[in-house]
Amino acid sequence: MRTEIRKGPDFAGKFAILTWSCGTWCGNATIADIRTGKTWDTPFAGIVGCDKITGSFDTLQHQADSSLLVARGSLEMSFGQYFDEGPCGTYYFQRRVNGGMDQDLRDVDGWR
Repeated sequence: MRTEIRKGPDFAGKFAILTWSCGTWCGNATIADIRTGKTWDTPFAGIVGCDKITGSFDTLQHQADSSLLVARGSLEMSFGQYFDEGPCGTYYFQRRVNGGMDQDLRDVDGWR
């Protein structure tokens, strides 16, 4: 994790999106503040690519100068004590800051 954080921000100015594989075309991610090392979970447990939507794109797209996180594929969600995959799609999340306090990622369309 420290090695990836040292590369600098790649999301929303001061964060790094850290990803690791959970199988073929399956990925997990966490968000880390590159100054403090504090981490936040994404609002989904993982993401599985699907040919129709993901195509040649990465399952997660983000930029250092933008607070938008685009997820392309089937989101793995936690439902109490079990996980399940949702429908394949393109999902948009935005990192919001309110009064200097970081808030969780929220789907632009209101999904939480």
